[in-house]
Amino acid sequence: MKNFGIHLCVLFFCFINSEAQVKVNSEVKLINFPSISFDVSNRNPNFKTENNYNFFKISGSNQVLIDSVLMTQVKDTVNYSKKNKCVLILVESINNVQRIEQVNTFFRALENSIPKFVNPGDLIQIASFHLRQDNTKIINLLHTDFTDDIKVLKDAIENYDASKNKETKVVSEIPGAILEGIDLLVDVQKDYSKSILLLSEERTNKYSTQKTFVNVIKIAKEKDIVINTIKYNRSDYRQHTNPILAAETYGESNVLKLSRGNLKKTNPTKQFQADTLISYVLNNVVRRSKGTIAKATLVLEDVYSDGEEQQIIIKELNSPYSNEFIYNAPGNWYFGQFQTKPFLTISFSISFIILILLATKKIKTKQKINKLKLLNAAKQQRENNLKQQTEILNQKKEIDSIKKLEEVRKNDLHAAQLLNDKKIKEDKLLKQMKALGNFPILKFSDSKNSDSFEINKPLISFGRDKNTSDVHISNLNISRKHFSIVFKASNYMIIDNNSTNGMIINGYKLKSSTLKHGDIIEIADATFTFYL
Repeated sequence: MKNFGIHLCVLFFCFINSEAQVKVNSEVKLINFPSISFDVSNRNPNFKTENNYNFFKISGSNQVLIDSVLMTQVKDTVNYSKKNKCVLILVESINNVQRIEQVNTFFRALENSIPKFVNPGDLIQIASFHLRQDNTKIINLLHTDFTDDIKVLKDAIENYDASKNKETKVVSEIPGAILEGIDLLVDVQKDYSKSILLLSEERTNKYSTQKTFVNVIKIAKEKDIVINTIKYNRSDYRQHTNPILAAETYGESNVLKLSRGNLKKTNPTKQFQADTLISYVLNNVVRRSKGTIAKATLVLEDVYSDGEEQQIIIKELNSPYSNEFIYNAPGNWYFGQFQTKPFLTISFSISFIILILLATKKIKTKQKINKLKLLNAAKQQRENNLKQQTEILNQKKEIDSIKKLEEVRKNDLHAAQLLNDKKIKEDKLLKQMKALGNFPILKFSDSKNSDSFEINKPLISFGRDKNTSDVHISNLNISRKHFSIVFKASNYMIIDNNSTNGMIINGYKLKSSTLKHGDIIEIADATFTFYL
C-alpha cells in the first residue's frame, strides 16, 4: 500500500521552446494533500507572484483553472556581487565631432569604475566598436585576453585613442557587434555568469547589416547571456532607444541624463552617473543571471488519494513560456473510492468482511473434523513406522558417507591428474625457454621504486595483490592482477588482464603483444623494460 504521506514524485518536464524559462525544479510535496507545493524557477530575475501565472489541472481532456495559488519567493542569502562573472564591455567609439563628448565620457567613467566591480577571478574584456572594420569584424579588443587585472584594464583604456578610428559616420552596427561579443563569451570555458554591457548612443546602421535585434535576443537567450545597456542621451538627435534588448535577455536598460550636446571632451555630470550605473549593473550580473525561485502552494479541488497520476500546467501570463509536470497522488484505489462513494464503499467492505468470516468458520470446522480422524490414524502409523524410520535413517547416513568418500577420491584423482598435466606442460615449455638461452629480464621503475624480475616460468602474472599475482608491484596505479607474460611458440607475449589503467607498449595502447628486446611497457607513472 502506498503511504498516505510524503513520498517521492517523478517529474516529467515539457517545454514549448529551447529556453527553459519557467520550470519546476523540486519534488512535489504531498504532506497536506490535496494541497501540494513545489519550487518554480523563472529565468526572469524579477520575482513574479501568483498574479503572473495561471495554474491548470488536467481533468480528462479539459484544463481546469486552479483558483487557490500562493507564490512565495525563496530568498537567497548569497552575496552575488562577490561571485565571479565573465563580462564583455562594448564601448561605442566614433571619430566624429558630434560624438567626442560621448566617447570620452564613457571611457573616463569606465576607467573610474573598474576597481568597483572587478573581483579576483573575474573575466573582463573591453572592446570598442562602430561600423565593420576591414570587412571582417566590427569590435576592436583593447587588450588581449579576459582578465581580472585592474592595471591591465586601466592601461588598455588609457592607451586607447579614438581619434585613430577611420570611421566618422555617426551610426554603428550594434547588432553585429553584440553577436561578435556573444561568440567571444561562448569561447570562454569557465562556467561563469556571462554578460555584455553596451555603452552607446543606440543609433544602429540598419542598412549595412542584416543582423537584427530579434536575432541578437534569440541567440543571447540560447547562450544564456545577459545584455545590459547604458544609453548616452542627447537632445539634438533622434532617439533610438531599444530597451527590449536588455529586457528580453533579463538585463537592465539605463539612460543617462539628457544633455544639449555641448561637445566638450568629457561631461562630468554624465561621467559620474555612468560610473555609478556601470558599477551597479556589473555587480548585479550574477544575480540577474540566476533568476528567481518561488515556492508554489496549490489547493486542489476534486482530486482524491487514489494513487493516480495528476498533471499540472503552469503558464506565465503575457509570456509564451509554460511548463507541465506529472506527479502521483498519495494513497491508493481504495482510499479514492472511499472519498468519492463513502456509503457504498463502507457497505461493500462490511459485506466482504462478513463473507470472509463465514468462509473462514466453515473451513475451520471441516479442518477440525478431519484433524480428529487423522490424529487416530497418525498415532497408529507413528508407532508402526518408528522402527522403520530409524532403520531408513541409519541406512541413509551410511550411503551418504560412502558417496562422500567416493566423491573425495574422484576429486583427488582429477586434481592430481590436472596438476600432473600442468606440470608436464610447464616442464616442456621451460625446456624450450632454457634452450633459447638465458631467461629474459623485466626491469621496473616508478617515482619511488625500481626492480628487476627474471622471467623463469612459462606464465608469470604481475600486479599489486600479493595473493593473486606471482610478482608483487607496490604501485597504486597497478591493478591487483594487471598483466601476465606468457611463453608461446618460442616467443614471449604480454597480455592485459582487464586492468583499470591498461598498458602502453612502445607508445601504443594494446591489450596484448609479442615482446621483443628493448620493448617498453608504460602503466601510468610505472615503466617496464623487456630484455632478452
